[in-house]
Amino acid sequence: MAPEVSYDYGWWSATILNILLFGGFVLSFLAPTRRHEWRSFGVFLAFIVALFTEMYGFPLTIYLLTSLLGGLLPLTDPFRHLNGHLWVSLFGGPDWLKQVVCQIGSVAMLGGLILMGVGWRHIHRAQGDLTTSSVYGYMRHPQYSGLILVTTGMLIQWS
Repeated sequence: MAPEVSYDYGWWSATILNILLFGGFVLSFLAPTRRHEWRSFGVFLAFIVALFTEMYGFPLTIYLLTSLLGGLLPLTDPFRHLNGHLWVSLFGGPDWLKQVVCQIGSVAMLGGLILMGVGWRHIHRAQGDLTTSSVYGYMRHPQYSGLILVTTGMLIQWS
């Protein structure tokens, strides 16, 4: 009897919801009026569609790599989210290591969000004055550092 194959993708409702949510959010505060602004918004929307389709709908990167490197990848089911972590899968790491790497990415993203929130709160409480306390006593731009930390966490988790 063949083992049951799980398919962790195909969440098309989540794909559409996220595309509408992020696209509508950006459209609401940018409000493009000129042709070049609509063109830029179209490029952003194409990126959002590709991102969420790959994330929830169909993992094109995993599909292409599996077909190109089929015999070299030790994956029995490439369409599980756990096997979607390509670095650990390519080097033949165990399932627990995939979970640990994903959690490291989550911790980095959460830390970046907290850092951005703390920095934002201090800036807005200062009401135009110079802020040198809290995180501003240690770094000049905690929001940028937090954004870099969030981006690094995404690269670790969603590779």
